[in-house]
Amino acid sequence: VEATLQAGGVHESSRMVRDFGYALAASDMHLIAGIPSSNDDEGAVRIFAWSALGSSTRIGPPPVTEGIDLRYGEAVAIFGDTAAVGAPAALNEIGGVDVLRRAEWSWSSEQTFFDFSRWPPGTNFGAALALGQDVLAVGAPGADVAQERGAGRVLIYTRSGSSWSEVAQLVNMNARAGANFGAALALEGDLLVIGEPGADFNGIREAGLV
Repeated sequence: VEATLQAGGVHESSRMVRDFGYALAASDMHLIAGIPSSNDDEGAVRIFAWSALGSSTRIGPPPVTEGIDLRYGEAVAIFGDTAAVGAPAALNEIGGVDVLRRAEWSWSSEQTFFDFSRWPPGTNFGAALALGQDVLAVGAPGADVAQERGAGRVLIYTRSGSSWSEVAQLVNMNARAGANFGAALALEGDLLVIGEPGADFNGIREAGLV
């Protein structure tokens, strides 16, 4: 154990922090920790630099989501000077994602994906995240596919300059309702691994697939 970090007992906006470390991701220089119950389920994250683990930057939800219980920080990812924060519970579990970027020692929102008119309740957009060099994968395991409710989708975004654009959607066309394709993601180089924990396999219901 190199270090132990704690947020329990720390007050944020006069409310006690619970579930610090609910989601974690690390890069070669930084650690990001989700605190989705912070501020009465509004949520927050803290970003630590390995060189100064005793101090951190607290980041809350973007202004566009003001007044919405988000549980911002239920999913996190980080790569280099970019981090992504998922809020899959936002607005009846439609969900959303905030992409952060670092300039020197300061982190700020680069682009947000809170499109509450695009998805129905229960989509859970942002439940899983994976970041690479100018590429972001976002899991929406509650999304419907061909009338199969909760079959799941994964959306792929790429960055040009400081702008992110959707370039692909991935689905399993054989998925049944509740398969939750995209519930877990991992990205290494040009390899994306997708979890589908509710999928049936060899006659076993909800055996799961990767």
